[in-house]
Amino acid sequence: MSSLFDMSEAEAANRLMRLAKDIAKHNRLYHTLDTPEISDADYDALVRENNALEAQFPHLIRPDSPNKIVGAAPAAHLSKVTHARPMLSLDNAFSDEDVEDFVGRVRRFLNLSEQDSVILRLTACPVRCVMNGGSWCWPRPVETAALAKM
Repeated sequence: MSSLFDMSEAEAANRLMRLAKDIAKHNRLYHTLDTPEISDADYDALVRENNALEAQFPHLIRPDSPNKIVGAAPAAHLSKVTHARPMLSLDNAFSDEDVEDFVGRVRRFLNLSEQDSVILRLTACPVRCVMNGGSWCWPRPVETAALAKM
């Protein structure tokens, strides 16, 4: 595959078509069928590639662009939940700057000053499970609390 920077329009259009189909497939597998085939990191890489191509070739943005669609229908066994407080998403944070941006969004949402402390409670639930004596061992969520003064 060509680099995003030296890709022709025809190659970019073809790649955007393939990415739209692949991302839609993985959204359905993850959200609706609860049977993901790729890791979150691999999925995020597809989305980042799609975003970069759309930024480089905005005239090639497709009607079925993954950026115009949020996920997929949820799995049938899930019910809707109303949270007592709004949930803010960290989204895809890969650097300190990404986390600082999130804290900034929280500050603006809560109308906090720079002097106010923000305590982040991050909960990650790994999906890697192992077979142990004929039964599945589900990992417990790993909880991390961090005091952020940003």
